[in-house]
Amino acid sequence: MPATYPGPCMCLGACSTSDDSDAPFNLLWWRGRSNVTNESIYLIHSDDAIPAATRGAMFKSSAVLHLKHWQHAYPIQRPTPNPLDLPPLVLDNGVVYLNAIESVASSMETTVIGARNAARLLLAA
Repeated sequence: MPATYPGPCMCLGACSTSDDSDAPFNLLWWRGRSNVTNESIYLIHSDDAIPAATRGAMFKSSAVLHLKHWQHAYPIQRPTPNPLDLPPLVLDNGVVYLNAIESVASSMETTVIGARNAARLLLAA
């Protein structure tokens, strides 16, 4: 664990970090308490697996631990230097590229906006 990371988490709610953070996670989210043991449940998103020693420094206990590694869950995307280099939204008659703005912003919400705009374009044709 980097020396500048403050240590045990006292997160009430959600904590997110920036790309240049020393924290070993991108997102730490307190999800509530277990109905069985009454222990706190946390959801952690991280670019890399968090070593056991780091988890031990973050939490008082980790009696039950479920790890799921999703490769490429947080891709690093850089904006297109020239906005005119974006791919076209309309590729051909009746063919629309929903994620044409993906190099600028990528999320489920922008895909939904793209789908709505594509539906409008197709209905207007």
